[in-house]
Amino acid sequence: MAPNGHLEGTDVAWHTIDVQTGTLDDVLGLQYSVTTDGVQVTMPDTTGWVNDFGVLHGGLWACLSDRAATNLIARRSPELTTARIHTAFLRSGVPGAPVSVTARAHHVGKNFAVIQVTGHSAGSQLCAVTTLTARRVGPEIERS
Repeated sequence: MAPNGHLEGTDVAWHTIDVQTGTLDDVLGLQYSVTTDGVQVTMPDTTGWVNDFGVLHGGLWACLSDRAATNLIARRSPELTTARIHTAFLRSGVPGAPVSVTARAHHVGKNFAVIQVTGHSAGSQLCAVTTLTARRVGPEIERS
């Protein structure tokens, strides 16, 4: 890193945060809203959340997708926990611009859930698509 806080040879600055001052939602500044068909999570300021290529970090998309999907699942079947998450990155988000993800349920049952999350950057450009599956943990599988 250069003395000015930028990546060597770029104008991309690293973002320094104090992660001990709040929850993940607080640190990322996440805002939640319930939609007619799911849950939307918005991160109004992505300044500094870039990777070494100077684009919005893919882990941020995965994190936001997980937050939206698990929030949606918890509203219907709170005993489930994340089993798998897969994110396909279609294009980079605009660093510094707001991003949002919207989680929609394909299935939420007593033992299993499948959620699709779409991530958009400024201008409603589709940037990421995530599928999250959740399952009941433990020896007890509830039979209907």
